[in-house]
Parts: sequence; structure tokens; C-alpha cells
Amino acid sequence: QIQMHYMLHRCWLGEPRLLSLARRAAQAGVPLAAAHGTRDPICPATNLVRLRQSVPQAQVRWVHAGHLGSDPALRDAVREAIRTMFG
Repeated sequence: QIQMHYMLHRCWLGEPRLLSLARRAAQAGVPLAAAHGTRDPICPATNLVRLRQSVPQAQVRWVHAGHLGSDPALRDAVREAIRTMFG
């Protein structure tokens, strides 16, 4: 129910606002990285495409994984992204 409440309110951000914040963060020198599971049934793959279009300098990676961070392939990709950004 909590997740549905957030989703109904677009997490109080909405896509334009979220992408605008990502662009501003990148312009300020904040490293951005994202990993997306190619078998994710919940988050559309187009989300990562829109991020890449809005923030070309973001490091994005497609992973043969699902939605859950406990999926070993996705977990490893996120771990590697963090290591690359801050390592």
C-alpha cells in the first residue's frame, strides 16, 4: 500500500523533475551510474534510455537480470558502478 501511494503521486517528483535533478547533479560534477535488468518486469527499460538521453555522461549498464537487487548479476553491476564512481 505504501508503494502504491508513492506511485500514485509519482513519488512527488515526476519524470521531468527527476531528469532535471539528474542533469543538474551531473553538471555539478556528481558521478551518475545506473544498472538496469533486461528482464525487469516492473521498471520499463525505456527509463534507462531516457536517463541516458538526458544525462549522456551517466554510466549506464544493461544487465541480464530481473528487478531485484538480490539478483547476483544486478547486485554485482551496482557494486561495480559504485566502485567505478567512488573507488
